[in-house]
Amino acid sequence: KHRRARALLRFKDAVCSHGIPE
Repeated sequence: KHRRARALLRFKDAVCSHGIPE
């Protein structure tokens, strides 16, 4: 459970930092 949450948090951080490539 924690692994998934961490991955999601990391992904969110990356998206906020770089933005979502559409």
